Parts: sequence; C-alpha cells; structure tokens
Amino acid sequence: MGIRIQPAELEITRENPFANDLLGRETAAKVLTQVIQSIDGPCVLSIDGPYGVGKTTFLRLWAQHLKNHEIQVVNLNAWESDFSGDPFLSISQGILAGFENCSNKNIQSRLSEFGQIAGDVAARSAPAIVRVATMGVLDIEPIIEEVTGSIAEKSTRMRIDQITAQRKSMESFKVKLTKLAKAIADTERNNPLVILVDELDRCRPSYAVEMLEVAKHLFSVDGIVFALGVNRSQLSHSVKCLYGQDFDADAYLKRFFDIDFSLPEPDKENFISDLMHRTGIETFFDQTSDTWAKSIDRSILGSILLSLLRRSPLTLRQISQIIHHLGLVFTSLGTEHRAYALPSVMAVILKFTIPDVYHQLRNGNISDSDAVDRLFSALGIPDNATRIRGEHAKNYAQAEAVIAACFVEASAQARQLTQQHDTLTPMMNDYWSSPLISKYLKNYAEKDYEYSSYCSQFSNVINSFVQRSRNEDSVSVGFLEAAERLELLAPSLLTS
Repeated sequence: MGIRIQPAELEITRENPFANDLLGRETAAKVLTQVIQSIDGPCVLSIDGPYGVGKTTFLRLWAQHLKNHEIQVVNLNAWESDFSGDPFLSISQGILAGFENCSNKNIQSRLSEFGQIAGDVAARSAPAIVRVATMGVLDIEPIIEEVTGSIAEKSTRMRIDQITAQRKSMESFKVKLTKLAKAIADTERNNPLVILVDELDRCRPSYAVEMLEVAKHLFSVDGIVFALGVNRSQLSHSVKCLYGQDFDADAYLKRFFDIDFSLPEPDKENFISDLMHRTGIETFFDQTSDTWAKSIDRSILGSILLSLLRRSPLTLRQISQIIHHLGLVFTSLGTEHRAYALPSVMAVILKFTIPDVYHQLRNGNISDSDAVDRLFSALGIPDNATRIRGEHAKNYAQAEAVIAACFVEASAQARQLTQQHDTLTPMMNDYWSSPLISKYLKNYAEKDYEYSSYCSQFSNVINSFVQRSRNEDSVSVGFLEAAERLELLAPSLLTS
C-alpha cells in the first residue's frame, strides 16, 4: 500500500449512509429529515457551516438518507452552473434531469408540462421576469428597448404588453410547478421535493444573490423545499459586494431563509486518526530502515498530530490538506536514510499555519520559546498542557513535550549554522542555554503537580535527544533537514 496524496471521497452506501462517517453527522441529518417531513408549504432552508467544515459531504450523506425515507431529491452544484449566468435555467434543468429515469407516468406528464412552460419563461427572458417578480431589487440588465423619441408611446405600449405576457407566463409556470410537486408528493407519502443546492458561497456575488431570489420568489410553491449549503458570513460578504459595505446584509438574507440550521462542531479526533490510516502514512514506518523512526517516531506520531490539530481552529479541509501533504513529504523519503519523521510533521504544520515563524526558526531569528508560544497559540493548545484532562492526557502531554524539545534543537541548530560553528561544543552551549530549558527544567518542582509532570516529560525527551546525539556525534533531531526537504517540493504545495 502506498501513501495517498489526494483525499479519497467518502464512500456512502445506500444501506447505511453513515457507516463511514466519523464526524457524528447522522443525528443532524435525522433532525433535518424530521423537519422536512413536517413542513406544510414552500420553504427555503439554510445549512450553515464555515468553509472546509464538510458541508458538501454532509449534503451527500443527507441526500441518501432522504432517499431512504422515500423523499425525492434533486442535487444542484451552484458553482458548476455559475458560468451559465441564469439560476432559473439551472434549477429548471436540474429538476428535469433529476427525474430523467422516472417511470411514473403521472410525474412524466407533469414534467413534460413543466419543461414546456419553463422553456417559455426562459424564452421571454427570465432575468426580466425576476426583476418584475422581485420588485426590481436585483441589479439585472433589463431588456434593451431600441426606440427613439418619435415612437416612445408605441414603445411604452409594447413594454406594457411584454410585462403582462411575462406575468401570465410566470403564473402559468407556478401552476405547472405546483402540479409537478403534487404528483411527486402523491407517490411519496406526501413528502416534498427537496432541492439541495451546494457551493453557493463559491459563486460570483451576483449569481449567488440571483439564485436566492429565484429560489425564494419563482420556485416558491407548496411541496418544494430548497436546502442551501452556505457559509453565512461569506454569503453576507457577497451581498455587500453588490450593495455596498454599509448595507445590512444579515437583515437582507433573513428575507430568503425560512429556517436556519447550523452544522454541529465536528469530532476532529476521529477524523485525524482515520485520515492517517486512509493516507497510508503508517506504511512508511514498515519500510524505513531508520530504527529511531520505527521505535520512537511511530509510537508518538499520532499523538503529536492529535495534540497539534484536534483543538485547532483549522477546518477539516485544512487538516486534510496538512496530513495529505505530510504524506507527500514521506513519499520523498528514501527507506535507507534518516527519516526525520516527527520534525517533518512540525515543519509541515508550522509552514502551513504560521509561515513567518517557520522561516524565522529556519534562519535562527526566533527563540525556541517564542516559536512554541506562537504555534501553540495558533492551534489553540493550552500552555504546558496544564488544561489537559481525561484518558489521553498523558499522551498529549508527552506529545507536546516532544514538540517543545524539537524546537529547542531546531533553534540551537539554526543559530549554529548562522554563526558558522565547526565544532559541537558551541552548539551544546546554545542547546543548554535554551529559554525553553530554562523555563521547564529550572525550579519546576515549585509548581503544581500537573506542571511538574509536563516538565518531567520535557526533561525525558531532551535527555533522550542528547543521548542519541552523543551516539551519533551530532545534536540534531532533524528539523532543519526536514525543512530543507520540504523546500524541494513545489511552493504551491502548502497553499489552502
């Protein structure tokens, strides 16, 4: 088994959609399904979650769950249809495509009527109809009137006739859409048709707002429920891009959404553990000839990743990128050379999260203590692990002590290279004059028990590094070597 570079898409089975879900999203899906089944009339639902939290995967899971409860679902990716510039056509075509293989004759008859009237609406210029139906709140280009002052009166009559025809076409469209929704509900235990719209917050601001307008005003009939996966803050930004930074975007968006649902905070611990397994990072340790990596690095690698990432503000997508990029770093390792596995973890995470500290540490321009403080702060790690509780507290404390000890070594080694020392002695002096060593190894007995326990872990790691360094005639756990290897990869590798 090799190391996987690109994330694998979650497998969703019909029998049990949530069998491979590690983020505990089944409860949220069941709650939303009960809400859908209780709705009487049209509805627009927002499923809110920040970028990278897993909205797309949740919508895929929920779609299968809805189908298992005999609820018809149409899936739309707003970003993929953004190029068309016409949300009305995108939604209409999505509905038609969603029932392409339907064998129910009543539904097929209603689909044919719907398709014809939707085509008529589109032919009469859907954007103009949207402008009329929404009282002109959209900044959509109107139909160009090629008239002169001498025929203004005739042009006005033509315009009135055109608007009248457009209104009648729109009324007929809603009648046909209602009949289609009723035909679907009659065969599916009176369940509504659910239209899932994903990636709305990735669209052009004008298209995103037009999609909301069309869903709310033109497809608002009994038996139709829109569920839109959105990043509410990003959507507010899109609205302000159209109407100005002083515009009350939140109040504006409330006009469109009848129900707001926020995705729950994911369980990052299970996600990280499973991702390590799926990525195949562990297989590296089966192949390497580096005995230190086999005996030490392997045992603590998972604890370090969990300790660094489980409480961090990083999104699931960012965590996935970090671990898969780490897999790419491991693929570059020769099995016969020193692995520098743990420093590689630190180098990837540091460069991904706070690149300025990464470069300062490489150049010897930041102390080990400041580097640790910056990293722990960025990732939401409590100082000295003193807030850790529970079954895995000792493992996390050990992992964070290893991280701190690695920074001691990296800082000392960087200063030695900067000062161009040729002997081991100056580096040992830098090593033992470390601010972190002063902080954690001097007078720690006067602190509370948890702090003393953490310092003891730190001391054990430092001593093991020093012992290993004496055996190998060098004081190095390999942060700078790992960083050098990382720099050989494309600069775009670590961009989100």
